[in-house]
Amino acid sequence: MKNLKLYTLVISALTIFAVGTQAQDVYKLQPGNSKLVVEGTSTVHDWEVKATEFNAETHLKVENNSVSQVSHVLFTTQAESLKSGKGLMDKKIQEALKTNKHPEITFSLKENEAINGEKTTISG
Repeated sequence: MKNLKLYTLVISALTIFAVGTQAQDVYKLQPGNSKLVVEGTSTVHDWEVKATEFNAETHLKVENNSVSQVSHVLFTTQAESLKSGKGLMDKKIQEALKTNKHPEITFSLKENEAINGEKTTISG
């Protein structure tokens, strides 16, 4: 599997809710209203898997009804929760990810990120 692309989780007012107060608020994704899709390519074909369960939390600074800064992101999912709907493909992905040795996938923000516009790329 070459060229794994983990697409940014799209966060909207319908899929998150504030659970804190101060200059930056804590937001948690509601898994029923959110999705994580991983797309990749192989020597045979392009493929796509979706996480069936995950947890995500972020600290956002909101100014004038838009996000201006991200200071914390923590995302976790069980590696075996990535499903394509095709048994053989799921098995190959689990082998490639070595889910028996690395059962959890975690992403955390490397450093605070200022946001200009509607989309951003964060490093972790």
